[in-house]
Amino acid sequence: MTKILLEKIIKRYEQSSKDWKGGTGGNRSFPIQQADFDQYGKSNLMEEARAWEGRGLIRVKWFAGKSDMSRIEYSLENIGEIYKELNRLPKMDRLKIAETFVRGQMEKVGAKWILDYYQEQLVLLEKGKWPGDLEKYWCQEMVIGVSDAGAETGALFRCLKALDGLREPVYKRVFSKHYLGDSKIFERTLQTRVISLARKYHRGVEEAMNDSQVLSQLYIEEYAQELSVKGELIVSLDGKDLDLSVFPYGVSLNSETLKHLRIPAHQRIKKIITVENKANYVSMASEPGTLILFSHGYFSPKERDILCELERRLRGQEVIYLHSGDLDYGGVRIFQYIKRRIFPELMPYLMDVEQYDRYLGEGQRIEEETLEKLRVVKEPLLQPLIHRILETGMGIEQESFLIGNETITSIWKGKTADEM
Repeated sequence: MTKILLEKIIKRYEQSSKDWKGGTGGNRSFPIQQADFDQYGKSNLMEEARAWEGRGLIRVKWFAGKSDMSRIEYSLENIGEIYKELNRLPKMDRLKIAETFVRGQMEKVGAKWILDYYQEQLVLLEKGKWPGDLEKYWCQEMVIGVSDAGAETGALFRCLKALDGLREPVYKRVFSKHYLGDSKIFERTLQTRVISLARKYHRGVEEAMNDSQVLSQLYIEEYAQELSVKGELIVSLDGKDLDLSVFPYGVSLNSETLKHLRIPAHQRIKKIITVENKANYVSMASEPGTLILFSHGYFSPKERDILCELERRLRGQEVIYLHSGDLDYGGVRIFQYIKRRIFPELMPYLMDVEQYDRYLGEGQRIEEETLEKLRVVKEPLLQPLIHRILETGMGIEQESFLIGNETITSIWKGKTADEM
């Protein structure tokens, strides 16, 4: 026999703002409508009603000689018996078990962004709401030992614990295999949710970052992490000082190199230029006293660590810090990120109204949603440019500067430092 009427009772009981908390008594009722007969079958519901009434679990408002019914009444004193009939724990008990689980997860991690996420889960549980992540990745049924969710059950929480422990970049599928037992489970079922959580809670994640850049902030890489540099930079590797200016066309330092790299105090750097796009970085010629860095949008955590060490070594010296990027919303946000997180004295380079108007013919229409985001951005060093972008609704990619064989270097040589 089906248990449709008992399911309805428990659903109403658990959706009540007070009843499920206990301490209340009395009777409750709900109507039986034609739609219920159409959905479940009248004969099924009639059979159930007679059986449960015979057991004393409900009372039925009959009419037409008990050939039809209009209402079901139940006593809150019978809720415990109804839960037993459905082989289910009461909502309050399930919430307590879930709270214990979440608090247990919090004891396993230290990252603030993960702790903030778990704290929000606790707030929902305290309000009597079942968090969606527990529903999908842990399952209410698990608390009574009847879950059939398979290997992916709990994977999100194992994943968060593993992310908390990462201190070095790791390939996505290697991470998935090592920590989750399946090289594709992260990409298949967890990546979208993890990115969403990182966007909401992780202080190192910027709104303008793409998904790969977000994962990079968590030390998850789709490909090898590399810091591309060109010009004046002395590094220390395994106790040996290396002068990277001997590579006039640039050199890339992979993630393993970055792990062992140190920045010595003796540097000849007078100017640092960070460049958002690869073609522009490649086009810039080395200059004495200048270090050129390819940011590929947002620097990864390991790159950021090295550059922050460099900034500390140069602090107090006369060094010019410049950034050149796209003349659009993303370019503005990347400039702000580097200034806030790496080089506090950063100034925009080729990111002014003059440069914008010069290449406006190469511009592309910006979506209204993105323009709305740009309208609320406050950046004094770029405010005239922001106003101009909002006036035209056009964005200009940095690669446009290279059209007509005019390189960034040739533009730079036409300006003095005071004009920047």
